[in-house]
Amino acid sequence: MLALLLRSLHSDTINLIYNNVGPFVSIHLRRLPWVWSFGKCDTQNHWPRLRDLHIHGELELDPDHHLPFVTLLAGMPKLRVLKLHLFMRRGADKRILQLWPKGYEGCFPWPDLDDLTMSFPSPEDQIYCHFPHTMRRLSLRCFPHHCFYLWETEMVNHLHLPVLYASEMLEIISKINAPHLDYLQLEYRADAAEGDFLDLLSRKFPRMTFLEIHRFHSPRASDATAHDIASQLAKLSHLKTLRANLDFEHTADWWSGNPNRVEIVEMLQQTAATLASTLAQQDVMLWLLRRVLSGATWVLFHPADRQDPARGLRMEIHRGGERMYVL
Repeated sequence: MLALLLRSLHSDTINLIYNNVGPFVSIHLRRLPWVWSFGKCDTQNHWPRLRDLHIHGELELDPDHHLPFVTLLAGMPKLRVLKLHLFMRRGADKRILQLWPKGYEGCFPWPDLDDLTMSFPSPEDQIYCHFPHTMRRLSLRCFPHHCFYLWETEMVNHLHLPVLYASEMLEIISKINAPHLDYLQLEYRADAAEGDFLDLLSRKFPRMTFLEIHRFHSPRASDATAHDIASQLAKLSHLKTLRANLDFEHTADWWSGNPNRVEIVEMLQQTAATLASTLAQQDVMLWLLRRVLSGATWVLFHPADRQDPARGLRMEIHRGGERMYVL
């Protein structure tokens, strides 16, 4: 099926990297045609040396005929990296994004899988129980990020952007047995289970060095503060890099209008100070998501050169730091 898909795409819509020297094979599918439809699929995808598969684009599957991803990609036993940056239009059934649907019987097809990105994860997906113990990197996110639904409504209003509650994310994380995992991206809406969910991260992934967290307020949320969240994350004793996008009830309207307003910068500085002063490791590289006039960027913060002990830690934007556009 994948071979048929490759042959069906126009050369100007695909960025294909195919390196068949030695044991490594990598394929990146980007800027797919507006709709990528599997239709009635077969299982003739046999790429025994494929190690790295990235797929970006809109997905439209026929729920009555499509096969699960663990079947479609079963002929790739050496797969180590699988990144599925997929989005759907409103009205689509997000169950089609489940890699291992409930009731599916079979064997986990990628025993060497080390890095997985899943768009719109579901607690009903059975894939989490089958992760290799050696997995190192996992991303459970929306594509594009849910923040664009809040900030750039006209740009993404036609898309279906379901984001899980913390209680649903807790259900997912509880199924995973990957003690060596050191890189994690998460996106969720806060609810009463948020504290239990964040607490579970340190117990499930004690070696984590990189965490990216997108937290969105909801009517189900408790009155948790940035300090409360930082106190939970402080249990990650090996954390080296934290990227945080923390949305609270009192910040919901701050992002409207000019994103360069002084009060927004001050809010980010205060959040950075709260996180930095609470985390277990004082040398954590701390990035906060900042909306810009077109999109958003991660901004690096560091302690200000001049500190006033009476006022607590003061953080400022690292002017020479890297800024990364966020999708």
